[in-house]
Amino acid sequence: MPLPPLPAQIPWIDLLAHGPPGVALGAEPVAPEATAARTERPG
Repeated sequence: MPLPPLPAQIPWIDLLAHGPPGVALGAEPVAPEATAARTERPG
C-alpha cells in the first residue's frame, strides 16, 4: 500500500494537475462578440 501524500506535496499535485489547463484557457484568444457588448451599470 503506498504512503499518503505529505502536506507539502498536495500543492504540487494541484499545480501539476491544474496548471497547464489554466494556462491554456488563459492564453485562448477572446471572441470579439464577447467583448463588444456593453452593459449599463445599475445605479
